[in-house]
Amino acid sequence: MTDTIEAISCAHLDYIFDHCRSRSIQLQRITSGSPYPLTHLTDHTQTIPWETFQDLVSQTGKFFDDDDLREIGRHSWNSPLLQVHASIGRIMFTPFDQFLSVYGT
Repeated sequence: MTDTIEAISCAHLDYIFDHCRSRSIQLQRITSGSPYPLTHLTDHTQTIPWETFQDLVSQTGKFFDDDDLREIGRHSWNSPLLQVHASIGRIMFTPFDQFLSVYGT
């Protein structure tokens, strides 16, 4: 077993895409340069490599200020996909360690 994530569900991009839509930011601007088409990235049954996910999250930083990024982070923890991580994390980790376990360093 390895300590790295090889692939992640595209469903984890929802919280970013939802925030973009709420700010009328075209998703193509966030996903430009991605090796995957938008149809793939918005399909919850698909996965992408962890590195691609990190690139997309980094790309988001070009369109939002610090307050917006914090709001995206708060919204992500309300996602049903992360509720299991949040519940287990509250028991096992400090908030900072939990953040690192989900998002990396």
